[in-house]
Amino acid sequence: MTDEAVRTPFEGAPNEDSTSQSIETWQLTPTNSGLLRGLLYASWTISGGFVVLLGTVATFLALEPTTPTDTVSVPILAVVALVVTLAGFGWLLTRLVRWQHGRTFLRLRAPEPSDPTRSVVEHAPIRSLVAFAGVGAVIHAGGFAFVLGVERSSFWYLLPIGAVYATFVAVRWWLPTAGRLTDDVLAVTSFPHEGAVGSRWFGALETTLEVDPASIQRVRARSLGETTLVWLTRDRSASVVAAVPPSVRDRLEE
Repeated sequence: MTDEAVRTPFEGAPNEDSTSQSIETWQLTPTNSGLLRGLLYASWTISGGFVVLLGTVATFLALEPTTPTDTVSVPILAVVALVVTLAGFGWLLTRLVRWQHGRTFLRLRAPEPSDPTRSVVEHAPIRSLVAFAGVGAVIHAGGFAFVLGVERSSFWYLLPIGAVYATFVAVRWWLPTAGRLTDDVLAVTSFPHEGAVGSRWFGALETTLEVDPASIQRVRARSLGETTLVWLTRDRSASVVAAVPPSVRDRLEE
């Protein structure tokens, strides 16, 4: 007895007419898309940076009473605290990824929007994530030091950096990164779920949009490495923006 072929959520069941159409399916993730990998690192730098910054402050306060101030300056102690925190952060991520329940925890707390069955940690090298979190911690420390130095509230830093982070998160969650293209329909979706196409997210937001290729009046595209952003202008309908492989862009421009 042979196993059934595994189909993606965007592939319909085989039928007699399936060979009459050219079907192309895709799912872009940080693993196969530089654009999404860049968005992951950018958002992780901000969020992971705050985690590392808080850990560094806690480590600094723990080390300060046991360190003679006449032999070790405060900046050196801060660097030591940052290194210790980054090492512990990397160790923790490594252990979580190697542990089944740890992976489940990461997928719930740090999901990858373009691949909800995995976490962001499973789509990027842990060393890279630790490095970007360290960079983020230094940026945050410098930002807080600047606003406090000019006698402003810390919210003068938190509000703009929060707006930047919200933008990255919004793009990562709502930019369609998967889909299916045939001669009759273009289906694009963001944060795809297992099961039938057209499922709703939290019962309110359509995750999948089906477009008749004949209704597309204009295709504007910008290639970003192996990923292409397309802006599809449609007749009497809202425009569609999606991330697609170059081959899909070529078919849409035909």
